[in-house]
Amino acid sequence: MFIWYDATIALLAREELVLPLSYLECILRHGQSDGWSYLELTGCLEEFVVIMAKIASLAQQHKLALEKENLYFDINAVDEVERTLRSIPSPYPTFNTDFDEEALDLLRDRYHCTEAWRNALLIYIERIFRWTRGEPAPSNAKYIARSIMEHARCIRRENNFQKQILLPLFLAGAEIRREEDREFVRDYCSWWTSLCGSKMFIDASDFCEEIWERADKEASQGIWWGGIIDKRCSESKLPIRPQILLG
Repeated sequence: MFIWYDATIALLAREELVLPLSYLECILRHGQSDGWSYLELTGCLEEFVVIMAKIASLAQQHKLALEKENLYFDINAVDEVERTLRSIPSPYPTFNTDFDEEALDLLRDRYHCTEAWRNALLIYIERIFRWTRGEPAPSNAKYIARSIMEHARCIRRENNFQKQILLPLFLAGAEIRREEDREFVRDYCSWWTSLCGSKMFIDASDFCEEIWERADKEASQGIWWGGIIDKRCSESKLPIRPQILLG
């Protein structure tokens, strides 16, 4: 699970992973030898975990390029990662008389969880690499966010796959403006906090509330999750930068 925590923390921090990508790919290649898979443990396909590591590294390079005018960032590397992300197959499960109702429902939950993660990485790419800071939100950000919300609602509440879409739901929540959608995010975080007691769900809810409050009050589309997280971390009195884990 350290690999998973490393990838999700790096994604939000927009920094390189602690572990090198070659190590990550090696572990994932041999990970199923003991019967487990990343999809079962985290709700995220192994191929997506590798993509998370790649775009976190690219996000760090992009952040440095924004800070220093003489640094060039090659967006072609992002385009290539996005093409790979979109090409990973995840067919919708069809009815099969060999499966009972529970098995079919589980396959549907797994499909919607996978697609929530795919769209989360797509919306991340739009916000990090294709959006000019301070400008209105990317034109398709709300569209992708709506897709994540739809997939989230399709996963049965009692299924563990729903618990595992916290980061996708946070990235979608940062874009939404409809109160109905915000209530879904609040209810989701409250439900899973009460069920498993993890602080991650409280933190995600707090971040979303701050984003919504500022977006409503300032009527500004320039508000985004990265600015809120960076501000919260900079205000911390800890001797090192806090690490934000939402997955």
